[in-house]
Amino acid sequence: MHHSKLILLLQSLDKSEIRAFSDFAGSPYFNKNEALVRFFDLLKPFGDQAFRHSDLTREAIWGRFCPDRSYDEKELNYLMSQLTKLLERFLGQRQFEQDGVQQEIYQLEAHLERGLDKGYRFLARQTSARLRDQADRTASALRQAFDLARLEEIAFSNQGIRKSNPSLQAASDRFDEYFLSKKLTYLCALLDYRKQFPGQYNIAMLPEIRSALQSGEYDHNPQIAIHGRLLEMQIDPGNTRLFFEFRQLLSEFKNRLVQKDATDLYLHGINYCIQQVRHGQAAFAETLLSLYEEALQEGFLLQDGHISPWTYKNVVKLGLGLNQFDRVEQFIVEYTDLLPENQKTDAFQFNMADLHYHRKDYDQALDHLKNVEFTDIHYKLDARVILCKVYFETGESEALLSLLSAFRIFLMRSGNISRQVKEPYLNFISILGKLQRGNQAHPEKLEVRIRKTAMLSNRNWLLRQIKLANPKMG
Repeated sequence: MHHSKLILLLQSLDKSEIRAFSDFAGSPYFNKNEALVRFFDLLKPFGDQAFRHSDLTREAIWGRFCPDRSYDEKELNYLMSQLTKLLERFLGQRQFEQDGVQQEIYQLEAHLERGLDKGYRFLARQTSARLRDQADRTASALRQAFDLARLEEIAFSNQGIRKSNPSLQAASDRFDEYFLSKKLTYLCALLDYRKQFPGQYNIAMLPEIRSALQSGEYDHNPQIAIHGRLLEMQIDPGNTRLFFEFRQLLSEFKNRLVQKDATDLYLHGINYCIQQVRHGQAAFAETLLSLYEEALQEGFLLQDGHISPWTYKNVVKLGLGLNQFDRVEQFIVEYTDLLPENQKTDAFQFNMADLHYHRKDYDQALDHLKNVEFTDIHYKLDARVILCKVYFETGESEALLSLLSAFRIFLMRSGNISRQVKEPYLNFISILGKLQRGNQAHPEKLEVRIRKTAMLSNRNWLLRQIKLANPKMG
């Protein structure tokens, strides 16, 4: 029963939704079966943990619901099916109620069908005023703006007046905006998927959409303006001017976007910068860091108030690579508490160790490394790398060689670590061992090996050590 559709639906509800569904199920308009109310009341107190508990069996639930009757699987299946349908109806109703002015649009249609012109006019003015502030924020709002214009056109036609109908042009214009907004979103997604997963994609109407955008007629609309620039970025990724125009629009319109749209757009910008950095455009690292910071400050990269461990780690690495140490420290202090509970300690201690290492405050770095609990294998591996680098830079030769040997043995004996994860560290150990032993009669060959080794941890650091040991190298 743990993985039944009903239980999964119940588990998806938060406390406020549980209360709202209790009211919904108790309303005779939505539900006239009192047994479903009692059945829900039986399941409701269990809570999330109980849903995963072994006592949540069909027989146990039936025994609680009908203690005086023998187990009846057919009736239990009926109860579960009906409660599932009621829950699905509730979720649909919630979505409907939260969808802008969609309810008012149906009310307006009802007024028109009944010939209630006075009521229609009053409600239409209220609905238009309510939509005005959000009409340029989402595709849903654009669709509703079109629906209002469409209803106005119908209301005008119903009057039978033989003169120019301004509502017809308005309805056409609103539909163009809605269509263009949705089509741009899909075109951007298709081009992105084609890049990640090569295959046959029908990129229909691309020339027509680009031509419509060039008129500048839709530049006032955040959805259309930003997605239009994103579309051009995807078509011509080498034209960095397009990215900076996209970046400017994103900063200008970010407060007029709903969170999901803003999140998607910031991630597009972040991924673009990552690709530029990977192709040697180091100047984009600062832009990338700024994009991360801006998106986090606005809450666009937070999910349920939490930061992704990968986002957290990426920001720290970027900042350290740019030698923005104070900026990194502020980030660590500000965002560590927003990580999942089981990762906070390791994330704080490891990244503070990395920060102090970059500041060349080696004693502080070692103190923080001692406090890493190694709940995550990646922290365990990277903590050893930091320790290796500290020993190398402080001239602790014996300690380093001992650590390298122990590190190698640990990797070789760890059957739960994949080869893809092990390989970069094993290559790092091998090359650093050669550096430490002074095996640099031909440093150029070692440099070539570092550059050509496909899977290698801390490549740039190793290259820098060769340059420091051999200043005459070009």
